[in-house]
Amino acid sequence: MISKTLHSPAIKYLQWEANDAPLLIILGQSNSYGHGTQLPPDERITQGLNNVFTLSLPEVYSINFSTINWVGLTSFGNANIGAPVGLQRGNQDHPCNVANRFAKFWQGHINQGNTLDLPDLYVILMGYGGQGMYLDNPPDNRWAPERDPKDVESLYPRAMRTLRMAVQSLRKMGKNPRILAIHWNQWEAETESLAAAKVSEVNFTRIITGISDAISSRDIPWRLYYPLSVAFDPLNTSYVNKAIEDVIAAEPRYRILIDARNSQNYTGVASEYGVFLPDKMHYDSATQTWFAQQEWERILSGYNGVKV
Repeated sequence: MISKTLHSPAIKYLQWEANDAPLLIILGQSNSYGHGTQLPPDERITQGLNNVFTLSLPEVYSINFSTINWVGLTSFGNANIGAPVGLQRGNQDHPCNVANRFAKFWQGHINQGNTLDLPDLYVILMGYGGQGMYLDNPPDNRWAPERDPKDVESLYPRAMRTLRMAVQSLRKMGKNPRILAIHWNQWEAETESLAAAKVSEVNFTRIITGISDAISSRDIPWRLYYPLSVAFDPLNTSYVNKAIEDVIAAEPRYRILIDARNSQNYTGVASEYGVFLPDKMHYDSATQTWFAQQEWERILSGYNGVKV
């Protein structure tokens, strides 16, 4: 069942145009790329999809790459541009995540006749396990806005540059970029210290406004994730939870909460709650698919994102 909070009253539902370029962006830490999950063989995307495109890690894992080249999306290899090649904290060995599950829904609809007249989809996944926004928490501070922009592992400045260039590349292709959403699937690292938790609202706001400005619109829909896992310090988690609530309340037209307690598999029984792997902190494949399904349901309802 779709939560009543999913649809924003500020979003208008329009028909797709031939040159529209919908773009879905997923940023964060380990849950953003589905750490610990594994797609079954018949669900894996081993050949690049025909109508869903993404960026390849070797081409954009740099602070000064010159061009954007879109390639057919797969569920393995270089689909996550956040972490270095081969790093376990960025695994791309057919995990289950919002990026490849939403892509599968999109491509499947086109393959089945495309009654919605969907255009080609563009997806960017940028995740790095364990990374947070608080500078004084090295080495888990790669999302910190203050990190050196000349360091390729400084995710925030690299995300701004990459997303800005990606939007520009679509325009150069004669397309009209439309941001479906930016999924910010990250909060856990902010619980590693009370100091980090207490400034998390400031850092969430800096990340959201900075990236939105880089893409040239503060009307971009952002999805933030409810801090459900109890594997982290409860006091610090409470500060982070309040920070997320306040960030959403500051602009509720374009920011919403993704809450796994609304999923069909949620049991309410700690500590896995029916949605986590046995480690109690990483969402299982069914829940990752549910996240993607929520985004797909918007498309079925006629949603086509925000033009930038």
